[in-house]
Amino acid sequence: MYSSDSDSEQESLNENTINAATSTRVYSDPNGLSDGKNLIVRDVISIVFVISERIGYRMILNAYFKGTQDFKGSFAYSSLLTQAPNPCLNIDGVGLIGLSLPERDAKSIIGCASQAPYGHGDRTLVNTEVRDTWEISPANVKFNNPEWDAFVQNVAINTVCRELGAAHVATPPKVEFYKLLPYQTGSHFLPHSDTPKVDGMFATMVILLPSQYTGGQVHLEHADQRKVIDFSASSLLGTAALAWYTLLPGYRLALSYNIVHTSTEISRPLVPTTNKAAAALRDVLNKWKNEEFEQVPEDNFVVYVLRHKYCKNDIERSISCLKGEDAHKLLDVVAIAKVMNFSVFMANLQYRVYGTTDAVIHAQGGNGDSESPYLSTKLTIMNVADLDGNFVHEKVKLPIDWDCLVPKVPFAGTKPNQEQKEHYTGNESSHLSQWYRRAVLILVPRENLGSFLASVRGIPYTVKRMQDSGSRDMALINVFLSKLYCAGKATITAIIDLAITWQDLTLLREVIRRRGDTIFEIDKALLSQVWKVFGLENVRKIVEYAITCTYYPFERKARLIEMVQLEMDKVDSSERLKKWRKDLYILVIRKHDNNYYGDMPYLLSIADEFGFKTLFELPALKKGHDFFFLISLAKALLNLKARPDPVVKNVVESRSQEIVTVLDACFQTSIIRWDEDFLLSCPSLVYNRNIYLLELFITAHRMELCENLLELFEKFPHDTCTKFQRIYVPLLAPLQKLLKKKQIDPCSPPFDHFLRTLIGYYLQDMLGTTTHSSRKVPLLGCGCGVCQQLDAFMNCPDLEETSFRMSAFSESQQKAIGGQILDSLGEDLVEKLMGDRYPDVAKALRGQEAFCVDLASETDLGANSLSAARPKLTRS
Repeated sequence: MYSSDSDSEQESLNENTINAATSTRVYSDPNGLSDGKNLIVRDVISIVFVISERIGYRMILNAYFKGTQDFKGSFAYSSLLTQAPNPCLNIDGVGLIGLSLPERDAKSIIGCASQAPYGHGDRTLVNTEVRDTWEISPANVKFNNPEWDAFVQNVAINTVCRELGAAHVATPPKVEFYKLLPYQTGSHFLPHSDTPKVDGMFATMVILLPSQYTGGQVHLEHADQRKVIDFSASSLLGTAALAWYTLLPGYRLALSYNIVHTSTEISRPLVPTTNKAAAALRDVLNKWKNEEFEQVPEDNFVVYVLRHKYCKNDIERSISCLKGEDAHKLLDVVAIAKVMNFSVFMANLQYRVYGTTDAVIHAQGGNGDSESPYLSTKLTIMNVADLDGNFVHEKVKLPIDWDCLVPKVPFAGTKPNQEQKEHYTGNESSHLSQWYRRAVLILVPRENLGSFLASVRGIPYTVKRMQDSGSRDMALINVFLSKLYCAGKATITAIIDLAITWQDLTLLREVIRRRGDTIFEIDKALLSQVWKVFGLENVRKIVEYAITCTYYPFERKARLIEMVQLEMDKVDSSERLKKWRKDLYILVIRKHDNNYYGDMPYLLSIADEFGFKTLFELPALKKGHDFFFLISLAKALLNLKARPDPVVKNVVESRSQEIVTVLDACFQTSIIRWDEDFLLSCPSLVYNRNIYLLELFITAHRMELCENLLELFEKFPHDTCTKFQRIYVPLLAPLQKLLKKKQIDPCSPPFDHFLRTLIGYYLQDMLGTTTHSSRKVPLLGCGCGVCQQLDAFMNCPDLEETSFRMSAFSESQQKAIGGQILDSLGEDLVEKLMGDRYPDVAKALRGQEAFCVDLASETDLGANSLSAARPKLTRS
């Protein structure tokens, strides 16, 4: 039996008996009783299948493995050896030992022995409360009987291996003497798990030499099987081998042997082609490949729980480490899978449960489908190795889904391999972590091999395998491409190398489409490789496509162009490459959609080198879809025109005229975007945008543009009160601040006309009068349905009433909104603006006289519109 830790031995074997057990746990009962209450965690191994696209497999596979019942081996074997010779045991420092073991010799042997240690995690400890027994190394032990070694070999190979179901018809295993273990009254080893002590070890054989004792029963548990072995009645003259519990009065002398594989393969007959179980397995595998199951688990894995436990060192030896029933079942699976083009791997499986102590205990291993908010679970596989023992990856932990498991609940009712409990904290309950560890055999349909390897080892490893094998799995390549957006350098380089190896320009374009110009930063030699493989014209297309697919700032694209120029100069320094460089920069301008303001110096540098008219290729100028970028560009051009920027070295007269032309385009494109509908719900954004424009026009000494913009305000197609609320009132204070900053008199054109217009229409349309007016009601001039309805009602004496939708603003609200205009301007400025009409303004404000704008001399103006011409103010 294997001990659970690094150097722990299986315990004693009763005299005159041979007991061999494969990967079995031993627990001890101080009273030599077996009440079944102290069972420790059962050893289990899992088998994982990576499957195709359907399900139904879980029930079929489970039935297949459960139906394979022709295995005749056992997890443990014990027997009296009536033909055993006397080994003539000779111990250094003691001499020849007589059998049956006398008490005098027993005490002498213990006097020469060392306290036996045990393993705990990565440490080897000595603690007699856990393990109280002795050991002597094989270097200090000799067998003077020349027949003894042959006898041991014969028993191990022809009896033990056969009874364990581990018969080897090719290369027999070797039997290594491990240690001599003397026991005395009270010796014991608390419950523990046995593991291999050397690579290739699959079983332990312990031979007990004749010595009288009582008690010391051996309790073995493996999966759901238990055995109790007791040879104390035959201990005086018999020879035996087993593991045991605490020894009552007497002495016991045990020889421990390791049974070790000597071949990397286990030779056994394959399942006959007529075998019904084999036919059923082939049918399941065919259905995987033909996608005949109705659904599959998300991760495409199936995990079948087996009886034995295998560590990482076992997995490195692959299927040659399989024992007993595992070997009996799985060697058939492996043989059939290979014939049907399935790849085979082995790995370790880990299941972690974490949550409150009550929730974890209630789950009892479970199947991971608990919806409790106090419980979380995770399944992972690791240490994936192929059948040659080569690890695909030792460190990566690949998460898998519960749908992969066969049977559905492999951990329920079993005890965890490890527990870690956290103490109570305040009012919260304590938390508990449990780990269940198994091993798995992985079957991968050949068409899914690439995606499986990519999940475990990564894309670069899988791509290299594809290159070595010459395989062209484009479905797998599409999977790789989908992962490029967040891939690292190694992955990108691997796929680029694959595209060049295959001379696949389409694949290279797909890489560029997802990663843009970053591929050239990853591999600066890529351009010359592409040129050699695909030719110069394709290099040009590739670079242009990279620029098109790159969404980073202009600096990155400029760096790419200069790198291209540098690399291409090495192979071709003709004029066509210089022209291509210009074309690339113009392409950058044409595709400049991100409108990053930090790009401005680079744009001006290009314009200086290739002409400022190249800026007309900017989408912002062509489509006018980024107002603030246009403003930034105009400001940069104004600064450049006023004083040459260091970036632009030769601003001559012709260039100056080009700058003016581009400026005009910026102005005209931006001015028509002052009233975007999406901004109207936020007046501050409206006036900010228009103050930017007015300041820009004033800086450029383009007062006619200021006048054009102010006219657009007046023509804004809304009623007077809405325009006051959303445009005029928010704009007035910033406008006054701007005029003061620029030292411009508000009474100078075009601002005087604009301000007089505001005052006039406030007094006429929003303020009104408190006295009766005898004048005829004028027509409402906007022509909308409401105005027409009101015109008909007001001028038809036969109509006593009419119904229409009221304004959104009450009279008091209108007066308050418009009144902010006069308050902001101040009485002195209003008087200066209105001149000899100021007395009429005062009367209107006091409600003594209505104020109206005489529009007789104006054309195309409605009652609720503001004229671009200066209004003439008259008395009512």
